[in-house]
Amino acid sequence: MKLYLQDLTEVKIEPIYQTRDMNIDAKVKFLENGREINIDKKGDGTKRRLTMALLEYKKEESLTPQDETTFYLLDEPDTHLHVKAQMEMLSTIKSFSDSGNQVLLTTHSPFLINSVKPKQLRMLHVCENESKIKYLKTDSEASNEVIKSLGIENTFLFFSRHIIIVEGETEESFIPHYYLRKKGLPLSSALVKIINSRGIKNIPGFSNALLEITNPNNIYMVIDNDASSETQELIDQLNIPDERKFIIGTKEFEDSFPSETLHDCWKLYLEGCGKAVPDTWSSESIETMKSNCLSTETKFSKKLRQLNSGSGKKMTKPIFGIALAEHIEDKNLPEQFNELLAMIQEA
Repeated sequence: MKLYLQDLTEVKIEPIYQTRDMNIDAKVKFLENGREINIDKKGDGTKRRLTMALLEYKKEESLTPQDETTFYLLDEPDTHLHVKAQMEMLSTIKSFSDSGNQVLLTTHSPFLINSVKPKQLRMLHVCENESKIKYLKTDSEASNEVIKSLGIENTFLFFSRHIIIVEGETEESFIPHYYLRKKGLPLSSALVKIINSRGIKNIPGFSNALLEITNPNNIYMVIDNDASSETQELIDQLNIPDERKFIIGTKEFEDSFPSETLHDCWKLYLEGCGKAVPDTWSSESIETMKSNCLSTETKFSKKLRQLNSGSGKKMTKPIFGIALAEHIEDKNLPEQFNELLAMIQEA
């Protein structure tokens, strides 16, 4: 009991004698600093913690001695429990399973949903007036590892309104930071998940897992004109139509922006960090470098860093994406990006 009721100091069991039929009943008293508390007047959260305390006590014992295992059915045991208590409860429940028992519970808690393996989840939903079940069916162990390696939370796997697959780190950073700046809310609040395709090592496994759980109409791709063969394979595996493919950039996401925009955003970012803007960082030098890179098929994003030399602030793709998102003017956004924003904001 002390594990779940921190203020509890003592539990007393008082015998109650029934003189008429010589029966003996018992009354359980819960004390906090010597004063009896009335459990009936406590909230649902406290009552559920008491239930978990009893389960904790019972986990070392079989509820049915003649059976080797016990089947636990728990209907939303997390209701009214704060996050820490939910995690403690889950630890107790896992111990039942580790002891060879089987546990089936229902929940709406994102904390519990994200704390188990994807293959352990079943989502019940209504489709055409029938109850359906979504879960990882094909090679669930391999799918489980693919999802885990990409850091995709179960809540996004099962409940995302939109999944945006990008090719590079700049756009992976730019999209959520720009959304936060414009909406004042994180992208996750809209149930939108960004996935970098370069982290996907097992394309067939990832595609199968995603399509088993996620509505394919909610998957989008942000690519450039020079999409890699791996990206094209991913598009084919997910069967993404042209209207959900957004081509932003000729060779890279960065070259889709005017040179003046790249210059101004990074200049404002450096000044905000208290760093000097090097003489080499100018709109003209950026434009010249962009033209050279496009003609020689050289990575523009990599060469761009050379113009930042001497600023005292390292330019990485994620940091550059943040700088663009924080300082870009809406009129300088690529048209395709505005189209993407419009689609993910639809109900």
